Amino acid sequence: MSADVSAEATEGVTARNPVCVVSSIIFRDDTEKEILLGVRQSSPSSPRHPGVLSTPTMRIPARLYPALAVGDPPDQPGVTLLSWRTAVPIGAPRTLAEPSSFALEAMLTRKLGLADALTMGSFSGEASLAAVSLDVVDDPHGEDAAEWTLMLSYRIIPNKGVDLIPKYTKAYSPLIWGPAERLAASYFGHDALVMDESLDPFEVCIAGLCIRSAVEVIGSDH
Repeated sequence: MSADVSAEATEGVTARNPVCVVSSIIFRDDTEKEILLGVRQSSPSSPRHPGVLSTPTMRIPARLYPALAVGDPPDQPGVTLLSWRTAVPIGAPRTLAEPSSFALEAMLTRKLGLADALTMGSFSGEASLAAVSLDVVDDPHGEDAAEWTLMLSYRIIPNKGVDLIPKYTKAYSPLIWGPAERLAASYFGHDALVMDESLDPFEVCIAGLCIRSAVEVIGSDH
């Protein structure tokens, strides 16, 4: 959604005081041909965006942003691609000491149910910060107001345990592997079925800053 939303829609949350989110562009393997997407489910702790096909995301404290990204956050709407890609480990010893690893493992635990797999080292991989985005994000199928959102998008390449990612969680149902090369067509065509024909066209839409950021990250790789 563009930044020309009314002031009433974003009361209390502005471009200078956005909510902060981490988003994960999880590839199935190092060929990067398939990415993980999920249909958001409303829950008491995360009521926004039900019925939206998205990358796995999670809100984080704004004060954590400086530990994850270099430099000041953007002050204009848009997606900023990052050319530097220092990889951090996921599911390895002492990853909880690395801020990016900590934030991503928290998201994988809470949103994808991988707590035991991460604890036991059954799921592991590498992640790199690929984009920083800022824009107003609405809640098309929910009841919350639009809000300014600062998003950190990470590329994640699993090297072990990808089959442990479930097909359903309380946060996303279903979770699907979709062709990365079709993501842009699906997003700009507003057609989630481009990614998976089994989705219900009357209940699922594809939208949001997380998908827009993923489209730009994937496009920059080709």
